[in-house]
Amino acid sequence: MPTAIISGDKEICAGEESIFTASGGNAYLWSTNETTSAIKLATAKTVTVTVTDVNGCKNNVSETLTVNVKPTANIDGATEICTGSATTYTATGGSTYEWNNGVKTASITVNAAGIYTVTVTGNGGCTDVATKTLSINNNPTATITGDQDVCQGESSTFTAIGGTKYLWSGGLGTTASITVSTAGTYSVTVTDASGCDAVGTRLLSINPLPTAIISGDKEICVGEESIFTASGGNAYLWSTNETTSAIKLTTAKTVTVTVTDANGCKAEATETLKVNAKPIASIIGVSEICIGSTATFSASGGDKYIWNNGETSNSITVSAAASYTVTVSSNSGCSDIVSKNLILNALPIVDITGNDKICQGQSTIFTSSIGNTYLWSNGATTRTINVTATAEYTVTVTDQNGCKSSAKKVLSVNALPNANIICDFEICKGEIGIIKAQGGASFTWTNGETTKV
Repeated sequence: MPTAIISGDKEICAGEESIFTASGGNAYLWSTNETTSAIKLATAKTVTVTVTDVNGCKNNVSETLTVNVKPTANIDGATEICTGSATTYTATGGSTYEWNNGVKTASITVNAAGIYTVTVTGNGGCTDVATKTLSINNNPTATITGDQDVCQGESSTFTAIGGTKYLWSGGLGTTASITVSTAGTYSVTVTDASGCDAVGTRLLSINPLPTAIISGDKEICVGEESIFTASGGNAYLWSTNETTSAIKLTTAKTVTVTVTDANGCKAEATETLKVNAKPIASIIGVSEICIGSTATFSASGGDKYIWNNGETSNSITVSAAASYTVTVSSNSGCSDIVSKNLILNALPIVDITGNDKICQGQSTIFTSSIGNTYLWSNGATTRTINVTATAEYTVTVTDQNGCKSSAKKVLSVNALPNANIICDFEICKGEIGIIKAQGGASFTWTNGETTKV
């Protein structure tokens, strides 16, 4: 016989369905007259299935479906609260509870606007869902208007706005406006039509008269300016009729400023500007020198001196081509600046041309490189000199800038050779005579020959 089996949920909740599936054969007949292996059930009942296998053998099995009643979920709690408040939502209708915020107790405390959902589980695991929406009413904005700063001896009116009811701290009343004259913080509780409330505060300061101050350089140099800046308030009126906090002064004078602070309190301050004369800086000294020379630059006009090369004396010795600047300061702190350029001229390049060897009785011309003036060691002052004697000749050349250089050249005067002829002064006809020259290194005969013999 086949083994008949029914599988599927044996317990469901009202409104759900279960699928009973038979197995163990190849043909099925349910007590509901259905012949499929699986059937759908939605109501509580007991069903039987007859299972037939390939051999025609049969067996049957029965199963009961239980349908449980679903719970009725409900949420108790306020639907509106004020900002900053909280309410408790309590779910009923089941045995277990699970909220959409993950909490699994019947009651939760909520303080954020939104939709809160609870799943209520009853007998047989059946569930129901309840939803409640929480609205958050904005608290009123408690504001107090009125002058916060008054001068000593004055009062201010503080007025509360933002609600329908008002309660001032310290028993100052329940009206929207109160008059205050003592420094301190005043608070009011404002309640709106929804019953939400808020607290507003406002500080009253009793200000003394402002302290008027004028800052800025009280002593300047001619050609400079000083900025006198008044402080201690937020509005200013100078004796010059200017209304800015700062004014520019270039001439010696006394000025007064009236300072008004934010509360209308006033005070005055007076200051005098002194204007000192500036020194007149100058530098004396040559502007051009030759390479290898130095110059002295001397500054004048003040009590202290600072050069751009770091020296602090009034005179400096310079040798490099550059612009030299000196800051001249007086004891009153006034200063002037002057510069002087030093030009460094190159030394002339000197050379002497001309034969440095001649024979006795001859002469040669020594010529110097071009310059402006010339001075030879023999006293000559021309560019060229005629020389005949063995000696070292020196010339000093001065160019158009006054720069000088020297050059030397040695003249050698060679002695004349002692010429002599050796020969047979008499020969016979048909013979050859030999004539030999002596006393030199090269020879030229009257017949044009150039040999020694």
